[in-house]
Amino acid sequence: MVGPRTKYEEDVVRFVESDGCFVVSVFDEEGNNPPFSYSVGFTKSLGQPEVILYGLERESAHPLINDTYALCKNGLRLGDWTEVDDLFRDYRCIARAVDESWIIQSKFASALWYHQTQMGTGLQDVVQLVWPDADGLFPWENGCAEWVKRDQIALYEPRQGA
Repeated sequence: MVGPRTKYEEDVVRFVESDGCFVVSVFDEEGNNPPFSYSVGFTKSLGQPEVILYGLERESAHPLINDTYALCKNGLRLGDWTEVDDLFRDYRCIARAVDESWIIQSKFASALWYHQTQMGTGLQDVVQLVWPDADGLFPWENGCAEWVKRDQIALYEPRQGA
């Protein structure tokens, strides 16, 4: 295994070792694509899938991923279709297994690096935490608000052209 090379990589390793996970947020400066945040360290620290959360700004997504870490530490087991009731105040969210065609550099650069260099394995297991619209409807349900579908890319479905 290769050690960290940059200050950023050192921070990732340090946070995983001290706090159990590191949260990465990605946003499009032009606003053409929804923001997303993902974890690095769930697999190493908890033996659980990494998580990704789409369509929420960093200020909301970071605490939600950290709250998910705490729930997992207290017994929540993440898998496809796992309901997570205690994350959003009045709404449940559902974890969906990310299709392997989405486990790519543009979505999971730091997690891919960490798994490869610090764990000696590829990133294979990720779940997307999917949140509903104001009526409690999820993107795969009829009648779900279009903006909720747009802001949460369906990483649980195979990537087009992959």
